[in-house]
Amino acid sequence: MPAVTTEISSTARQALSIVQADLDASGLGQYKMQLVRAGGTDTEPSVVAALTDGRFWGGSHITVEHRATDIRAVLWTVAGSVQDTLGEVERVIWPRCTEHQDRIASRRPPTGLDG
Repeated sequence: MPAVTTEISSTARQALSIVQADLDASGLGQYKMQLVRAGGTDTEPSVVAALTDGRFWGGSHITVEHRATDIRAVLWTVAGSVQDTLGEVERVIWPRCTEHQDRIASRRPPTGLDG
């Protein structure tokens, strides 16, 4: 059976590039991220951020909006997926809240993204 490819939009690639630049700037550039298919169906694949060796975490159910064109919404899902993968696979908390020294997490995108 041939492998099923999942199209990743230029917006999702741009969002990953932004998040990777943040990782690099924060001193965590050794963690190179990629977007990979992590299940789902042929028509509704689940895409997450993974390390270059393919390890990822999908337990929070934050999946990348890989077809969306709204950079703010896509950026939120990419950052959340990167955060989950780093936290669960590498035990790295990123980003850190300077006040609490804990990760900054949001279970849903902030409101008002459309304007």
